[in-house]
Amino acid sequence: MRFSSRALLLALLLGPAAAIAQDGPQQALAAANNLYNAGDYPAAVEAYEGVLRDYPTSPVVSNAQVQLAFSYYLTGENQKSLETLKKFSAGPPAPAELAELSALLEPQALSALAAALKPEDPARKTNYEEAIKKFAAFVQKYPQSTEIESANYGSAIASFQVGDYVAAQVALETNLKRFPNSPGILESQNLLALIFATEGSKMLGEEGADQQAAFALYTKSAGLLREIIEKKTDLALVNAAQFQLGEILLNEAAFSPEDRKPALLEQARNAFRGVLPKDTIIALQQKKIDGIPALRRAALAARDNAALRRIDRQAERDRRKLAELQARPDQTVTALQKIGESYFQAGQYDESRVVLAHIEPLLADDEDKKRNLYYLAMTYAVQNAADPAVARYDTFQRAHKGDPIAANLPIAL
Repeated sequence: MRFSSRALLLALLLGPAAAIAQDGPQQALAAANNLYNAGDYPAAVEAYEGVLRDYPTSPVVSNAQVQLAFSYYLTGENQKSLETLKKFSAGPPAPAELAELSALLEPQALSALAAALKPEDPARKTNYEEAIKKFAAFVQKYPQSTEIESANYGSAIASFQVGDYVAAQVALETNLKRFPNSPGILESQNLLALIFATEGSKMLGEEGADQQAAFALYTKSAGLLREIIEKKTDLALVNAAQFQLGEILLNEAAFSPEDRKPALLEQARNAFRGVLPKDTIIALQQKKIDGIPALRRAALAARDNAALRRIDRQAERDRRKLAELQARPDQTVTALQKIGESYFQAGQYDESRVVLAHIEPLLADDEDKKRNLYYLAMTYAVQNAADPAVARYDTFQRAHKGDPIAANLPIAL
């Protein structure tokens, strides 16, 4: 998820007060800020907590509270972030810039808190809905804020999660019109593509679906994704777009007339082949992060606060994205599985089985393992290879008895 870089707060810290007064509270705050700017958020949490503990009546308290709330948020401690913001709001009047940052962080933390809950937890939807209200309040109160793009994007994510695709689409299209040259605009474009694809897939899953309307949504989604891929300005996002494009084409092929299928399946395979290994993407993302200190030094030397704000905003996005990439499985294996499924759709059962058998020991996700086992059994069944088909079917039944994905397996056997 994208988030604010507390850009205005840095502007405060780097204005005339750059030569920070050498007293205890200011020194402690400066040390904590250095840890934060270096991306060491767990250490920053400890440092800001120390500032608040050691100097509870100092003028730096409100500043440290907001920074601590951001640090909690960036380490995934979203409830603590919200509690800290509540203390900030209940305290003495703070500078307007800090109040603005606090107002944006609150719905971001609420959304992150919701995302960590299970889908069946009612608090998940409640937190997302509260976040949407808070994002709207921020946009209304600070219409000229430099963080409007982030607020719109955050609101779109929350709306998407509660199934309000119209609201999500409006927020994202507002970003595309208002901030076409923003470094982060491709994230809005990618999410909009996901929404179009989700709506198209939902339509195709309904009885008596308007296939042409669904395909039109797929076309809009694919167009946005291809733009991201062609620009190649954010390789982590390009990788995600490659995979998403492959899924759209694969699903469209499944519902298309026979004369359209071969071209769609080949395009899907080409998209999946473009997915890079996890280690490669992480290395590229780390390289971007490693270049941040030099960019900050140049902006500081030039006394270019606007550039510094942009660098810090991008730095936080890049660090958060790195953590997300490290937590995700390697998509190349799943991409190969999708290629195997595309061969099955094309009736190329030998090719499908070669790919699926190759990746079988590499799969880590239970859902992927189940799908792989099903398609392997089906390749044998449709080719009348009774013994291996039955063996695969028995294995499937032991692990996933009654799963609807295999409803047609007994008939095929």
